[in-house]
Amino acid sequence: MGSKITLRTVEAAKPSSSDFFIWDSEVHGFGLKVTKAGKKVYVLQFRMGGRGTPTRRHTIGTHASPWQPGDARNEARRLLEQIKAGVDPRKVAQERQRQEVDLRFDRYVQGFLESYAKREWGERTYKTHESNVRRWLVPVLGMRPLASIERRHITEVLDKVPIDSPALRRDLFKLIRRIFNWAIEQGDLSQSPMVGMRGPSKIAPRNRLLTDHELQVILAHTHTEPDWSIWGPFIRLLLITGQRRGEVAGIGWEELDRNEKVWTLESKRTKNQLVHQVPLSDLAVIELDILGKGAIWPRRGAVFQHKPETSLAGFSKMKARLDRIICESDMELKREWRLHDIRRSFATGLQRLHVRMEVIAALQNHRSIHSGRTTEPYHLHDWAPERVEAMQLWAEHLKMLVELEPTENPKIQ
Repeated sequence: MGSKITLRTVEAAKPSSSDFFIWDSEVHGFGLKVTKAGKKVYVLQFRMGGRGTPTRRHTIGTHASPWQPGDARNEARRLLEQIKAGVDPRKVAQERQRQEVDLRFDRYVQGFLESYAKREWGERTYKTHESNVRRWLVPVLGMRPLASIERRHITEVLDKVPIDSPALRRDLFKLIRRIFNWAIEQGDLSQSPMVGMRGPSKIAPRNRLLTDHELQVILAHTHTEPDWSIWGPFIRLLLITGQRRGEVAGIGWEELDRNEKVWTLESKRTKNQLVHQVPLSDLAVIELDILGKGAIWPRRGAVFQHKPETSLAGFSKMKARLDRIICESDMELKREWRLHDIRRSFATGLQRLHVRMEVIAALQNHRSIHSGRTTEPYHLHDWAPERVEAMQLWAEHLKMLVELEPTENPKIQ
């Protein structure tokens, strides 16, 4: 039957050639395991269904870290009450371990990014969300088990977003909601803490257009800055091609074909995950010839990079510097502007040049304005010849802006 396990009993127990147990006389199934290495562990041995069912053993904890005989015995009594109610303490411990380790937010969200985001989102979208997870979500939610996260924690994340970044706040809300919905789909959560939670208000569409005069000013300053060997061509290619900032910044030489005058973006590089071919106008080829140091372009590697093997970064600092330089000149822009306004101005400029809307949509890798579930399968023309013509038309217009005196204010009739 043994005797009551006391501190003296524990301290007197010496290791032997194999593990052995000392069983308590007061609480049935409670005991001390002494390993051959000298480790002393409190355990509880039990059956879930009475005689005839397998014997199971649950580890309460190691002696003195922080368990003492009296504390361990009381824990054994508590566990025996659970066992009488049909609760297996081993499964409880396993679930606790799962909640605190496997379902801890910082670890779980990595699984979400690897298993879901990489597969379902394009590379551009994946990188954006991966960055937002690291910068905004993990600092607040990182150490919390998934099931313990409440609305107030999500509100804490959103409240840290600067008031002048409403789009980011809305994107984070959507991202968090997707993470919790995925957890429910995986069976790791029964209910999302975001149920019934109202999202941030919709952002009013931005409609800032750069006038021809403003485009002329921007072009002029990208040419006059002596140390802008990277940023100057980058901004000019934004203006020339009308593509997204991340797409232009990430151009690889292997995407470019000088003979065919085409830039091909793979689906993983586009927002809508569709392959996109951008015609290269003569003006675009000239810029790329400068970057490639001749008419024979490199076969691989990034077109824009500050250092080898590093992607282009520092857009905010570059934009702030350009604004400061323009502001100090005699050609100040009238209103605040963003790099993405170039893309909108490109599309509107083509519209004013009487280019068809379908062609503009194709140039910017948007679905046709007339497409829909019923008609889309019948609208398969890719507008390739028209896109080439439109891109060259835009290039001619930009060349005209460069040739004009900065004080002139050209208008497209």
